[in-house]
Amino acid sequence: MAMATAGEARGGDSAEKTAAACTGKRRGRGEEGAHRCNNDDGKEETAMARVEEGGGLAASDDVLWRDKPSPTPYDVSMLLHKNKKQTRNQLEYSKIIGSLMYLASGTRPDISFAVSKLSRFTSNPRDGHWQALERVMRYLKATMDLGLRYSGYPMVLEGYSDSNWISDADEIKATSGYVFTLGGGAVSWRSCKQTILTRSAMEAELTALDTATC
Repeated sequence: MAMATAGEARGGDSAEKTAAACTGKRRGRGEEGAHRCNNDDGKEETAMARVEEGGGLAASDDVLWRDKPSPTPYDVSMLLHKNKKQTRNQLEYSKIIGSLMYLASGTRPDISFAVSKLSRFTSNPRDGHWQALERVMRYLKATMDLGLRYSGYPMVLEGYSDSNWISDADEIKATSGYVFTLGGGAVSWRSCKQTILTRSAMEAELTALDTATC
């Protein structure tokens, strides 16, 4: 098994392999290799319906969110904070997060970070959290033809890990992420908040590597 650190995962062919594994590859027919494509379209549509039925969009928004696809599942420039005011449709928010967690753990590693981040606000979501959640849904709507493809090469288990050290004022713990690939596709992945406090970016990287190897 080859294990690469975050720095190695960012460079050259390793970065390309990681990106291909995390974002998935286009479905195709008549091509060689085993497929593990995203067959959870019904689950995605159910989650999308919950956004509409639960009043996820603001009442003044006259544009249907499904008509505006998003190129990425999460906007890193948007800082999400804990809600200290009145909650907004908490039950519907938690239902949609549950559906997205099912997708993220099964066939959509590309939304793992976004879902992990948004799940931290399940108990008390506000408008900003709903907007970020709708972005994930718009991304899924635009990428429903993506899935995981296993071509059989290379037949070597490879692992990559990375971390995001305390990105905003509300977060006192870093975020870990890892992905393992085999046969050209991702077989195991995760994005989660670290369970211990780290005092530097280097310590956060080592903690992420430890999480990936456990």
